[in-house]
Amino acid sequence: MSEPLPLRSEPFDLDDVIVGTSPLGGIGKSLGDENAIEIVARCVEVGFREFDTAPLYGLGSAEVRLGEGLRRGAARATTS
Repeated sequence: MSEPLPLRSEPFDLDDVIVGTSPLGGIGKSLGDENAIEIVARCVEVGFREFDTAPLYGLGSAEVRLGEGLRRGAARATTS
């Protein structure tokens, strides 16, 4: 078994982080549409800009939820 990597102690930029979306497609845990969309919208609001998705995540449901969450998060970011 490999050793766990230590957490970085210095600050990092959110541009260095890519948000994985497999949970949006129900991989690992089932999320309802509204919860999944809100998670993405909140990620956008706090500054995440890169997301990784694939058509196999929930047979496309992750991509649909990601798209709606991006729209919702962008709308909030531009009106606040």
